[in-house]
Amino acid sequence: MVSFTRLGIPIIAALIIGGLISFLLVFNFYPEKHENIQIDGKCYELTGDAHKAYNSLISQSKKNSLVSQINKIENMNASIPITFVGQNTEIDDFIDKNQIFVTTRDNITLFPNISGSVVSGNISAINLSSIINKLDLNSLSSASKTLEGSLAVIPNSQITPQEFKEVSLLQELFVQDGLRKIIRNLEGVNPAECRYQPELHS
Repeated sequence: MVSFTRLGIPIIAALIIGGLISFLLVFNFYPEKHENIQIDGKCYELTGDAHKAYNSLISQSKKNSLVSQINKIENMNASIPITFVGQNTEIDDFIDKNQIFVTTRDNITLFPNISGSVVSGNISAINLSSIINKLDLNSLSSASKTLEGSLAVIPNSQITPQEFKEVSLLQELFVQDGLRKIIRNLEGVNPAECRYQPELHS
């Protein structure tokens, strides 16, 4: 009998890694200065100040998510599986500095023609916590994402699937609330045609 629980973790890990690659390649090739969102049954294009606030909101949500995940870990000496993307010129130093045990490393080309890699590996929870606590919002921003900012935690025995789900839900609510404030208060919010995308709602 197939265990869907066992299948779930590799699938989630693959989605995380695939998402990291797609995001970096697409954003770097199309550095857009606007964002289309859908919330409460309405669609908007965010430009100018609203777009800047959106980027900050998403960066803060990512930071919150990583901090929340770390806070779920009871044993700070535990080995935590992670994945990240970066230029080859900086990856080796990052691995050595943070004592990461690499399990997979796949070469990719980052825009415009930079040699990079997608790396999966294991890191101690205490070292992971140190990286996350030092992250600033700029390093998590889509416009200036750093190697550290690309880091994602892979589901593991230290954080239950339910805890991952709880963290995800809290961040979804955080983003929804932030978007409503942006729409109410900032310049650069324009009605837009709704596209096929999941609606953010309470």
